[in-house]
Amino acid sequence: MQIGIVSNVFHRLNIPLSQTLKYIRQCGFDAIDDQSLINVTANLYQLSDAEFEKAVSAHRKRVSDAGLSVAQVHGPWRFPPQDGDPLARAEWLRFCKRAIRGCALLGSPYMILHPLMPYGEVDENPDVVRQLNLDFLGELSVCGKQHGVVVCLENMPFGGQLLARPAPTLNFVKEINSPYLRVCLDTGHSAVLGISPADAVRLIGKEYLATLHVHDNDGERDCHWCPGEGVIDWSDFSATLHEIGFKGVLSLECSIPKEVDASGAEEKLAHFAAVANRLAGNT
Repeated sequence: MQIGIVSNVFHRLNIPLSQTLKYIRQCGFDAIDDQSLINVTANLYQLSDAEFEKAVSAHRKRVSDAGLSVAQVHGPWRFPPQDGDPLARAEWLRFCKRAIRGCALLGSPYMILHPLMPYGEVDENPDVVRQLNLDFLGELSVCGKQHGVVVCLENMPFGGQLLARPAPTLNFVKEINSPYLRVCLDTGHSAVLGISPADAVRLIGKEYLATLHVHDNDGERDCHWCPGEGVIDWSDFSATLHEIGFKGVLSLECSIPKEVDASGAEEKLAHFAAVANRLAGNT
C-alpha cells in the first residue's frame, strides 16, 4: 500500500515547498495530500482560467520532479464557514468547481471536501442542512464526472452536525448515488466522537472508502498527532484496511509538532513515514 502525507506538513517552519517535497520523498513517502487549493483568498483563485491552469500545472511539475504523485487534494475550506448565506454559498460552489478542475490538472483522482455548515458546529435545522448538501454535493459530483475527479465527503468532529459521524456520512453519499461521490474517513474526527476508526472502515467498506486522513488524538480534541500518540487502536485499524481490501493511499494528516524546530524536522518526518509504512503493512 502506498503512503502519503499532507503537503503542508512543515507549515509551522520556514521551509520552502521545494525542500518540503524533497524531504517527503527522501523519507519514503510515495504521494502527497495536496493543500494548495484550500485557501480561496490566495492568488490562485483570482487568476484567469488560463493563468490558473499554468500555475497548477507548474505545481504538478514540482511535485513530479520531486518523485511524488498527488494522491488526493484537500478542497476549499474556511472557518468559520459562511454557508448560510445564499450568495456566499454560490461563490463557494464556484470555488469548489475550480478546485475540481485543479485536481484534474494535478493528476489527482480525488478531492476531499467538508460538508456545508450553514449553522456552524451545530445543525439547528437538520432538514435544511440535508437539502443544502444534497443540492451542493449533487452538483459537484456532476462537475467531478466532467473532469474525472471523485469528490470525497469527510466525516466531521462536531457531534451536533448531521454529517459528523461515519454512518450518516456514508448513507448520505449512497443517497446521492454517484460514482463521483465517495467517503474520506478522518480517523481523528471519528475518535473525537468516540467511534473506532476500524469500525468505521468496516462500515464504509471497500466500495465507498476512497481516501483517508490518518492521525491520532486524545479522544477529545482534534490534535492531528502521529498515529500511536493517542487513543486509537491502530493495530485494529491496519488489519481492517487489509481485511476490506482497501486500495487507496494511507495518507497522514499530521504536522510537525511545535517543539520540533527545522533542524529536527526531517528526522520527525522519517518517523511519520516509518509509522505509515507499518500501518500500510509495508514493513
